[in-house]
Order: sequence, then C-alpha cells, then structure tokens
Amino acid sequence: MARGVNTDWLAQPVRTGVGQKHTISLEGGDEFFRYGADLSYNDTKGAMKESGRRTTSAAVLLSYRVKKFVFRNNLTVGFNRSDDSPYGSFAQYSRLNPYWTPYDDKGNMKRLLGTFSTGSGTPNNYFNPMYDASIGTKNFSRYTDINNNFQAEWNLASSLKVVGRFSYNLHQSSREDFYPANSTRYINYPDSMFFMRGDYTITDGRDVSLRSDLTLNYSKQLGKHLFFLNVGGNIADDAGETHGLQAQGFLNDRVDNISFAKQYLQNGRPLGSDAKSRETGVLSALNYSYDDRFLADLSYRRQGSSIFGADNKWGSFWSTGVGWNLHHESFLHNVSWVDQLKLRASTGYTGSQNFNPYQAMSTYTYYTDTYYDNVVGAKLMALANNNLKWQETQDYNVGIDLRALNRLSVRFDFYVSNTNNLLTDLPLPGSTGFNTIKENLGACRTRA
Repeated sequence: MARGVNTDWLAQPVRTGVGQKHTISLEGGDEFFRYGADLSYNDTKGAMKESGRRTTSAAVLLSYRVKKFVFRNNLTVGFNRSDDSPYGSFAQYSRLNPYWTPYDDKGNMKRLLGTFSTGSGTPNNYFNPMYDASIGTKNFSRYTDINNNFQAEWNLASSLKVVGRFSYNLHQSSREDFYPANSTRYINYPDSMFFMRGDYTITDGRDVSLRSDLTLNYSKQLGKHLFFLNVGGNIADDAGETHGLQAQGFLNDRVDNISFAKQYLQNGRPLGSDAKSRETGVLSALNYSYDDRFLADLSYRRQGSSIFGADNKWGSFWSTGVGWNLHHESFLHNVSWVDQLKLRASTGYTGSQNFNPYQAMSTYTYYTDTYYDNVVGAKLMALANNNLKWQETQDYNVGIDLRALNRLSVRFDFYVSNTNNLLTDLPLPGSTGFNTIKENLGACRTRA
C-alpha cells in the first residue's frame, strides 16, 4: 500500500438510510352523505448518500345518496421529489485502488486520485468521484399527480341500474441536471473551451387523460338461475407533451441557476414532442350462474382508436369462459378440509394500443435552418399506412383453484397465447427515402 493507505472505496458513497412515513385520516357522515380525507407523507432515503424520495399526497372522498341516485367523487393529489446521489454511480468506486486517498495532506478533497499506465500510450487518469459531490452538482426530478374520478348511479329498479363515470388525470413532471464548471467531466477541456465548461439541462412533461363511460347493468334471479347483463360505451382522450433545453458555460459552482449560462448548448436546439390519441367503443357482457355451481360468461367489445390506419381503426374482441364449483357438489359436502375447488376454462381476443399514436400517419418536419425566397420547406418523416390494424391476441386458459384447511391456497393455470398481426417495422429499399414502415406482419405464441 502507498504510505499505508487502505481506503475502503465501496463504503464511501453508501449509508444506512432512515426514512419516515406519516398518515392521518378523517371520515364521517350519515346515511345520505359520507366524507373521507387522507393526508400522508413518505420520506425514503436511498442507499447512496444524499439520494432519496419524498412524497406528499392527499385524498378526498365524497358520497351523496338522494332517492334513486348515488353520487361519488374521489380526488387525489400527489407531489414527489426524487434526488439522485451527487456521488455518482457505485460502479465508479469499485474501480478505484485502495492505496488512493480522497483527501490531501491538508484535509481538502482531491480532484485527481492518480494515474495508471499500461506501458504504452497515454496514462489513464482516475478522478475522485467524491469531489463532484462537494461542488454543488444537482440531479433531481419532480412530479405532480392530480386524479379525479366522478361516478353517478341511477337505480331505475331493484334489478336495473345505470352507471356513468368520468375521470380526469394530470401528470406534470420536470427534471434538472446541473454540472458545475469545475466538475471532473470538463478536466480535458482545452483553454479555448474554458467558458464552455458547466452545463444545465431542464426537461418537463405534461400528460392529460380524459375518460368517460356509461353502462346499463341488469341482474335477475329466477330460482337457481342468476343472470347479469352489462352493456355500455366509452370514450377517451389522451394527450402528452415534453420540452427540454440545455445551456452551457457557468463561471463556477456558486452560480447554479440556468439564467447564469453563457449560451445554449453549442450546435444544440430545444427539444420537444407531443402525442395525442382518441378512442371510443361499445361493450357488452353476460354472466350466468346456476345454483352457484356452474358458471358461464360471454363478452364482446367493438373498439375504435385513432392510432391505427384510416381503413382499420376499429377492432372486434370477444371472450367466453366456463367454471364449475366442485365444492358445492354433493359428493364433496362431507370433505370438510376442502374450502374451495373450482375448475375453469376460458378463451378470447384482446387488442393492444400501447404504440406510437402517429404510427399510421404521414408526418412532416420543417427545415429550420434554410429557406428559399422567404419560404420554409418541409420534408416527409414517415410514410402513412391506411391499412394498419389492431394487433390481436387470443388466449386459451385452463385452471384449477383450491383452498383447503382455511390456510392453504393453490392455483394452477395452463395457457396458450397467440398474437397475430404483430406491429413490425418493415425494412424498405433505400430508393424510397425511408428505412422502415409500420406493418402487420408475423405471429407469436406463448405457452405456460
């Protein structure tokens, strides 16, 4: 060891975090009006020094019943801040030699720990990752969530009910990353780039979701036969956007506001994106039970989404299933250790919408750095595919549910999942001017 130094680098950036969590609740009301409120605070410390997450959330629940109507509203608001550790990544410390010390003889934090030469070429410099934690580096993110769900029920009769729902969800997020001019990442900058050291990046995003549905529920029991019918429709609108910019050139670590930057990132530009999609559909579901022994259900949905081709925006999906509660059969009545024994089987189609909302459209971008005769041009970014349709998955499932001795639960499932019309990027010849186009190609099967 050099001068008897034996630094445990793996222990330098970590800690034993002690967090705290508090919750307070209030509820009350009468048979017509009920209210409830919650307020919570959760402070979680990370394993890396100075990292953590703080979340504050509040919720208000209101319920009002008048004659044949029931109104409910649930509002939740949450605030979060997450701080990354300024000590960098743990992997940096695992590569450091124990005979390097983070402090000099005067107790000041060292910037350069040492060099290592392989015998050829320029020696490698190893910098102190703890130094960057002492100069005001900032890496944190914040978000705000607002969710409001309103529901109204109209009991037309004992077996007939209309339910309407509306929800509003807002998610706003931001992130800031600041590296001062004296950060080790700028150690190799030449004198000509002295005033380019230090950079600040800010990004923000906003996502808004509006969803509404209206359903009619009908239930009827005739002797041992129980029927439940559900029909309705839904509509939804989702929109999101992001923005970002990066500035550079900070005098020192004490000017840690982006307004002190010398300029925007050299040859850089502000960043931004947006995504918007809409969907609507109708659905129906029928459930049947005989003596709580034999069960059957059938559902059908017709759904339209803006993210698919103009000629194939709509998709049809159905499912059906059966079940048999063996524990209600006479031959198992005397088997006291069996609490539940159920056989079930189902099959059906589902569709997926977790894709680029503009994947089937022609999209353009403007030329922002050139013009002709005071006119700015635009170029095609992606080709449209009016025939692009839903990616469909058909599932087959057979299963057994067993509960015994009031403490043992066993669940067995065997399923086969077949996905057709996979959304795939199809390569195109270079003569088209594009690398790929989105197409429905291929299939996938999963078993378990």
